[in-house]
Amino acid sequence: MKSTFLKSIAFFAVATMLAAQDAAPPPQRITLPFSDPSRPKTLSVDIPMGSVKITGYDGADAVIEYSRHGDGPRRKERQGDVPPGMHRLDQPASLDATQENNVVHVKGNFWGRLNAEIKVPKQITLDIKTMNGSVSVEGISGEMTIDALNGHITVQDASGPVIAHSLNGRIVASITQVSAAKASSFSSMNGSIEVTLPADLKARLKMKTDHGEIYTDFDVKVDSPTGSTAVSDASGKNGPPGLGRTDRALYGTINGGGPEMQFITYNGRIVIRKK
Repeated sequence: MKSTFLKSIAFFAVATMLAAQDAAPPPQRITLPFSDPSRPKTLSVDIPMGSVKITGYDGADAVIEYSRHGDGPRRKERQGDVPPGMHRLDQPASLDATQENNVVHVKGNFWGRLNAEIKVPKQITLDIKTMNGSVSVEGISGEMTIDALNGHITVQDASGPVIAHSLNGRIVASITQVSAAKASSFSSMNGSIEVTLPADLKARLKMKTDHGEIYTDFDVKVDSPTGSTAVSDASGKNGPPGLGRTDRALYGTINGGGPEMQFITYNGRIVIRKK
């Protein structure tokens, strides 16, 4: 009885290990040099199924590591079609990466989920799209456009204008320097927005949440269509300690005004923090 039990455990462990190996193949790596390192660079990513992590580093190339997590129902249907004694030479395409005219294009497909980690030079323009997956960006100086349909967006230690939109997901960003010439925007349909900005920021703010609150510890001069003064509570009684509270769509300025920064969510709160 004991021997049978131990054999069952061993069989289960081996089966679990093999299933895990089948579900998560080893990561693949692609290194792409830019045509002219002295010219402006762009990274364009379009991954429908999966998450993306982008990190700025001191190197000159784009280094892409990705791993597949299954190839969808089509691959499962084909597994029984392998001819006896044969092994497959080609592999299902899961990610294409190319470079042309200083633009690196990374594109996934719909037939399997993958996670991609990409290292690029810190000074670069980003254009990132995901359909079902999160986006994480760290240490990038340059314009960023991030669109995650169903996923969270995280931006850390960024410098430059940021346009970030998620339909179903929260947005958390920490910006070290804001462009004086271009606007930034953070928007979500179902998710909170929390952005940390430099203390000496000069900006004009547009803030709106239909089902949530707006908090800040900046000294915001709030405009009102009627000319009335918006109520503020910096005691923390109605929100996080040390943060003022306003409960309606607002326009305002910080340190006399500057480039426009927009914060809009339908379901969720907005928190604008001083770094």
